[in-house]
Amino acid sequence: MLEIQTKHLPPDIVVLEITGRITIGRECKQLEWATDTLVREKQEKKIIFDLSGVTHIDSTGVGIIVMSAGLAKQAATATPAATGAAPMIACSVEDLPAPFGPIRPTISPGFTSSDRPRTARTAP
Repeated sequence: MLEIQTKHLPPDIVVLEITGRITIGRECKQLEWATDTLVREKQEKKIIFDLSGVTHIDSTGVGIIVMSAGLAKQAATATPAATGAAPMIACSVEDLPAPFGPIRPTISPGFTSSDRPRTARTAP
């Protein structure tokens, strides 16, 4: 089940907090309708898609997020006053720009260079 909460950050930023599953069907339509309402009816220009609560997403869900972000970007650049505004897709608070998130990335405790994935080499 997908839940979408709308929050407002001063002065003119809207955060869509998305939790649950974004999969083919009603969930994708729900996200599409929420974005469409914000952009077309409420004339919102700056939208952050907070995906930190998403538990599962399929290829249709990824497509809807990309389409929704594109719709928000079109709306943001349609008027001269909003030039430079663009939607953001945040997977966690750390992904948000200051002052909404940290200025520098955080490293998980206990992370070492040996935790990095290694690329296998094959002979030519």
